[in-house]
Amino acid sequence: MLASLDDKLKKAEERVKKAKLAFFSFAGSDADKQSNLDAAERDRDSLLNQRKVAALTAEQEGADQRRNKAAIQFAELGDKYLTRRQQMEMDIAKARTLGAEGAPQGQDPAVTEESIQKRIAQIRSKYVDVNNAGMESQIGAVARLGAMQEEVAKRARILLDTQQRAGGNQALDKRIAYAEAMAKLDEAAIQREKSGAQQRLAIAGREAVSEDQRSAYQEKLAGLRGQIALADEKTLTRRAELTKELSSVGGTAAGASVAGCSITWRSHVRSRRIRS
Repeated sequence: MLASLDDKLKKAEERVKKAKLAFFSFAGSDADKQSNLDAAERDRDSLLNQRKVAALTAEQEGADQRRNKAAIQFAELGDKYLTRRQQMEMDIAKARTLGAEGAPQGQDPAVTEESIQKRIAQIRSKYVDVNNAGMESQIGAVARLGAMQEEVAKRARILLDTQQRAGGNQALDKRIAYAEAMAKLDEAAIQREKSGAQQRLAIAGREAVSEDQRSAYQEKLAGLRGQIALADEKTLTRRAELTKELSSVGGTAAGASVAGCSITWRSHVRSRRIRS
């Protein structure tokens, strides 16, 4: 705009000069010459005012543009100092907004949402460290809880074993109760292993992984499922061992009972011989 006004102003200045030079000519009246000069000067002055206004407007617009550009750069600079989680949440929010606004008119909302969720999954895979950091803390909490429960179980086992040793040759029902209590502790330990694997599997199922890590990730999940299945097999094995132990305790008790009866009978016969 300023360039166009400058061209017009240049031409207006030339008309003013021409009108002034006309006074040195004998052609025409002085009144006409003055009228032409006044008109040329009015056009020039009008253009000068227009140029001033345009210059001020351009200056203001330039200042606004510089201010906006600085604001944008400042905001972008601020993005660099966001935490990784804040950056991820901001990217997800943008994806939701742009995905909804950019969806074709008349498209099924379910299709739009599916597309948005795919994009969000891509964003989360970009921020694997953010997603997995929270999961690692959860896995750590599971491990700490398991370790604490294991220590409590160790003390219970020590107490039970001490009581058994202090009792010497106990009655059959107490020996059976001891075997069952030990089996119960063993099963509880197996269940803790299973529960820990189940919790780690649930956490790992939400883990974000990149495409090149997917194979190792699937192998990790398979390993956790294998631990859960193994725990079930260990439980069945321990119950079979308990059945064998109880059978052994019962057989030993029965043999001891027969031996006791035999000794009592021999003592009775011996005493009768002495009396006779």
